[in-house]
Amino acid sequence: ALWLQDWVGQRTTSFGKQLWWNWELDRDHYPGWKDMVSELKADDVRVLTYINPFFADMGPVTKEEKATIIRNQFQELADQGFLVKTQDNAPYLIENTSFSAGLIDLSNPQARKWVKDVIKEDQNLYNYLNASAFNPSKTAIVDKLNDSRYTIGKILNIDWDVETIIIDYEANEKGLLVLSEIYYPARWKAYIDDSEVEVVRANSVLRAVEVKAGTNKIIFEYDNGLFNILHTVSNLIVLFMCFYLFKPKVMVLLKNFR
Repeated sequence: ALWLQDWVGQRTTSFGKQLWWNWELDRDHYPGWKDMVSELKADDVRVLTYINPFFADMGPVTKEEKATIIRNQFQELADQGFLVKTQDNAPYLIENTSFSAGLIDLSNPQARKWVKDVIKEDQNLYNYLNASAFNPSKTAIVDKLNDSRYTIGKILNIDWDVETIIIDYEANEKGLLVLSEIYYPARWKAYIDDSEVEVVRANSVLRAVEVKAGTNKIIFEYDNGLFNILHTVSNLIVLFMCFYLFKPKVMVLLKNFR
């Protein structure tokens, strides 16, 4: 077996190199992780990883320090009340060199189940989306985007129609708007302040667009151009068939009229 303690990546502290106590695979640190594990398994070598009960808050971490953060597990635990708390009911933080960390309350059965889900995830998208810890209101798995963290914005107004969805959105920083509608880029187009933008896939099946800071008007519009063309063609075909079928009768009527 091969023990890889740094599967979550490393941070630089006053102590030197330490792990990010946020227990998810660091794909920047191990970009070929799946291939590596498969190759080792083919040689009958198993990979062992490491996890401890401490969770560091990833909220203050900058993109320069860590480019990709999928989940802030500390915040997830805090939101669900799964961390050991102080007498004031706040997470009890334990200082460790240059950062502090919370301690998961393993006396809580729900907290134990939560951390088991984290361990069993195996970085599989389906498992991740169905894990009890996944919060779709705060986290989205999105293709084609360079940034991994976005601010949470505010929906000011929504006008929803069959072929048009208009959303007024506001955020202090660049954000990501995920729409609870099926991803269908061939027909659904997106526009922000009258400029077309790319629609990306979120959480495997939903639509999302990257939104700049400030107040934006986002329009999702269904492109029914192909339908209109086919509708016109079908009408012409019907007219041609009618003319072909009724032509003899029309000619007889005209002959009799003469």
